[in-house]
Amino acid sequence: MNRALKRILKRTVGHHGNTWAEKLDDALWAFRIAYKNPLETGRYRKMQMNELAELRDQEYKTYYIYKERIKLLHDAKLIPTNFSPGDKVLLFKSCFKRFFGKFKSRWIGPFTVIHVFPHGAVELEGPTNFKVNGHRLKVYLEDHTREEDPLSLEPP
Repeated sequence: MNRALKRILKRTVGHHGNTWAEKLDDALWAFRIAYKNPLETGRYRKMQMNELAELRDQEYKTYYIYKERIKLLHDAKLIPTNFSPGDKVLLFKSCFKRFFGKFKSRWIGPFTVIHVFPHGAVELEGPTNFKVNGHRLKVYLEDHTREEDPLSLEPP
């Protein structure tokens, strides 16, 4: 504090120090209202910023590892389906958001596979030919039980 007051008085009084008693009240007032930011606070703030950057890097690495693990778990649950041209498939209807009904089917079709692309897309034959993701398809099993089962109670 004394060093700061001495510096303020040097600036206001100048080289001749005979009027320092008159300027002391002004110097005390200036010292009291001045914003004091010691060097230690600046160093502490820099240290906090560095720690924050390190934490951010650590969290990024953790998130990246988590994302890879989740992707592996998800990919392990996918059942690969190999479609070939001529297969009959059903397409998952993703337009139902809510209130799709208890007994309404979410599958439309059957469609016929025209072409299977190497990256997983499948071209289907319908009113117009269109491409869809292979994960949205499942094999259509036609009902042959009526023709083959002679003991069926239902009339053909």
